[in-house]
Amino acid sequence: MNIAKFLLVCICMQFAVERAHAVNVIEPLVKIEVLKGNEVIPYLKPLAELRILFYRDYPYLYEGDLAEEEDYLSLYAGSENSLFVVAKEDEKMIGAITGLPLLESQEENRELFTHKLNAVNHIFHVGELVLLPEYRSANVQKRLYRQFEKSVIELTKYDVISVCEIERLSLAHS
Repeated sequence: MNIAKFLLVCICMQFAVERAHAVNVIEPLVKIEVLKGNEVIPYLKPLAELRILFYRDYPYLYEGDLAEEEDYLSLYAGSENSLFVVAKEDEKMIGAITGLPLLESQEENRELFTHKLNAVNHIFHVGELVLLPEYRSANVQKRLYRQFEKSVIELTKYDVISVCEIERLSLAHS
């Protein structure tokens, strides 16, 4: 191996070590908590506030207020099968992934699947994954989703996890 390749490998390895160290500094401070059914009720307002903060960066998707958010999230409070996986740092919610059985989700979500699939009762639907920007590079999003997936598998009723994505049409196509 020539000197240039050796130095490049060393620099890349050093970068990987520094990045891993930076992630590990943040990660132990973030706790992941799983809530099911009516356990989500105390988290509705903090999640509503987090959603408003999150969607402020995406006003073309949604601009809600606290009353609208709490109304939307009441769907989860009313389901004994709902699931919140919450990321907290010092008891402050910094992120969450929510879900419930597709059959209990909003009509517009169910319609996407009922025309194409017969077994919608085996689908668990992701409502959203929201995370404060400063935690997105700290592996927290991956930890949230992995815990969510594990929790859905533990329910043993669901074969599929569905996620709906908003498709923005470009102005050039309109």
